[in-house]
Amino acid sequence: MSAEILQNVDTTTRATDLDLPVLRKTLPNGQFGVFTSRPVLAGEVLIVMPRGELAASPDRFTVQVGVNQHITGDQLGLAKFLNHHCDANAQMVVVADVDAPTACALQAVRDIPANHEVTFNYLTTEFDMDEKFTCNCSSLRCYREIRGFRHLSPDSQQLLVKSSQVAPHLLLLLQQ
Repeated sequence: MSAEILQNVDTTTRATDLDLPVLRKTLPNGQFGVFTSRPVLAGEVLIVMPRGELAASPDRFTVQVGVNQHITGDQLGLAKFLNHHCDANAQMVVVADVDAPTACALQAVRDIPANHEVTFNYLTTEFDMDEKFTCNCSSLRCYREIRGFRHLSPDSQQLLVKSSQVAPHLLLLLQQ
């Protein structure tokens, strides 16, 4: 994954200030989700998260962007409302260049119709989840218990790696 997808996006602005095709909605269960405000094409950038102060450990509303580096909820903007799905329609693209103004961006991995929920697979960025949970996504690829990448079987890890959606820091952590 690389920063190339961000070529046409102003990455110096906060994610909440960008005119991107997503908005927050309330789900039937009272929780929040991120939805498309118009049809989105595969490869399109949906949310940009700026690089700022990083937390050393995860919490429920962080996204891991490096070894012991987690973007906090304040910097995530709408991304803090993204829900998990094992066969997600978007991926987090982590920018490895620590001098880049952007830490990561959410990119559609397939076309998403208007008014559909945008999801990403937490296992592609999180080595250890702060709070594990049982997934109910009903995908044929469902991992059931979401605890973090390191808790997956070696076969499941390799399947995710082959998807090209796994953040580089997970591969580094796996080798340690």
